[in-house]
Amino acid sequence: MRLILLLLSLVAALALTACEKTSHTVRYEVNGTARDVRVTYRNASGAIEEQASVPLPWSLEFTAETFDWLHVHVFNATLSGTVSCKVLIDGQVFREAESTGGLTTASCGGLLLVDPTPTPTP
Repeated sequence: MRLILLLLSLVAALALTACEKTSHTVRYEVNGTARDVRVTYRNASGAIEEQASVPLPWSLEFTAETFDWLHVHVFNATLSGTVSCKVLIDGQVFREAESTGGLTTASCGGLLLVDPTPTPTP
């Protein structure tokens, strides 16, 4: 019986440790050939911000914590060109997307997990 209680305590302690918030360096990057680009993103405080007519390349770096939602969305407001976005966590690519053609978008985002291992974007 003691062994079972010890094992349950150990499992509970490990689960709580896994849920601990940690800080990470997040970097949004937007690139492309489009001449008129609009960028919408979730900032360090969780607020949504929009930047119109952004010169490319554009980037933003900030600190985020585990379980924060990250998102950057780029809109090509011209009739041609490309736009791409990338989210890096601690220097590692977390999400990336690209769009070709006018009036198109690229969107990158996801939940910052304890182990922010990149997952494929559909």
